[in-house]
Amino acid sequence: MRSATEREVAPSVPCAHDVCTDPAIIRQKLASGWANLCRHHHDFHHLRQAQAFCKAKGLETVAQKQAWIKERAGSLGKMIVREPGSDDE
Repeated sequence: MRSATEREVAPSVPCAHDVCTDPAIIRQKLASGWANLCRHHHDFHHLRQAQAFCKAKGLETVAQKQAWIKERAGSLGKMIVREPGSDDE
């Protein structure tokens, strides 16, 4: 059995975005197919999905988004929804 210092390091996989020099951390299925993404581009794709979802639902302000979440969370049963900054239990 090899020790931690003797292990071979796998070669890094480049991010699927052409100009990106960061290594990929995840393989994700996108509309165009599977892609290896770095952390930045992984977050970028999720942000775009969230923005498209909010636009489709007509959620434009933070207050509207919070109200939508609270409405849905109430149907989950005993889930407690706290206001940001609230340390109460």
